[in-house]
Amino acid sequence: MEPHDDCATRGTQVRIPVGDIGAVARRALASGSDWSVLAVFHRSFYCQSSEGGLLSIAQDTVARGPLTIRCPVPAAAPWSAWGVRRDSPVKFDGRQLAVGRRLVFAMAHAPTWNPRPLPSGVAATALAAGLRSLAVAVRGRIPMEGLAPMVTRGMGTPCCQAAARGVAVLAGWLRSGLIQAGSRVPAPPGRVADLVGLGPGLTPSGDDFLGGAMIALRGFGLEHLAEILGEWTLPLAREGSPTISFGHLRAAAEGLGAEPLHRILSALATPSQLNLGPQLDSLGRVGSTSGWDALAGAVLVLEVLAEAGADSDFRDCRRDLVSLRGDKP
Repeated sequence: MEPHDDCATRGTQVRIPVGDIGAVARRALASGSDWSVLAVFHRSFYCQSSEGGLLSIAQDTVARGPLTIRCPVPAAAPWSAWGVRRDSPVKFDGRQLAVGRRLVFAMAHAPTWNPRPLPSGVAATALAAGLRSLAVAVRGRIPMEGLAPMVTRGMGTPCCQAAARGVAVLAGWLRSGLIQAGSRVPAPPGRVADLVGLGPGLTPSGDDFLGGAMIALRGFGLEHLAEILGEWTLPLAREGSPTISFGHLRAAAEGLGAEPLHRILSALATPSQLNLGPQLDSLGRVGSTSGWDALAGAVLVLEVLAEAGADSDFRDCRRDLVSLRGDKP
């Protein structure tokens, strides 16, 4: 299947099968809203609904994600070659998605993608071992951009330096939240707001970092902290972050992100089966540095959990059932 040179003006419709649909995208389409194209890139384009829903239609070389509808189209052809333009109308009839006058995405038989749950019974010692393996695996891979160096506590970019205080305050809030597991945890201190909208682009590094932290909190059973962080972050991001970034943050608040991040978290929870190289390479292709920025936020959470020395089981600790002990893993 190839786009025609005059795909934008030909009368014949082009029908494209959909490979898989992210859970958030599937839910957003079910709302029945009117949609239009928000932004067009080489490998993907974003659509926004009149009710604020967001989804991305992408080549199947793009990682699976909660907002993403993936299609088997040639990687060399940008979506603009298919006639996709900003503000093109988008209509969904329950079985297919029509973009503009010519493109039709057949969705009736496409499976819904959700990340696999993390392994249960994760001990702090195993988590600490996974983090040590990660530190080795990322050598030579971490880009010196955004907040990516913070995966190994590096501070080598202006963005890292601008984020340093907010990240330190967030780490302190997480530690305090574990200790206060049996009571209502207050909202994060105001200085954490330094991270919201921090950095350039449609998904700023600070937003991706906070998203990664919320995904890790959900994944390891600390829903109460994820809920508090999400309830605090999203109103700030609605006002201070780009629309696309806010959409990804909403998904992250539910514990949903790009598939490579979920696979890495699963591997870190099972260090005996660790094979991080391919997943790190896939993560590096998520946005400019978005995948790495999100991993940095997730690693912060995992470091706090490992340092806390929770004995038994992070996955099953649920709300106020976190038990801590003083010794370090």
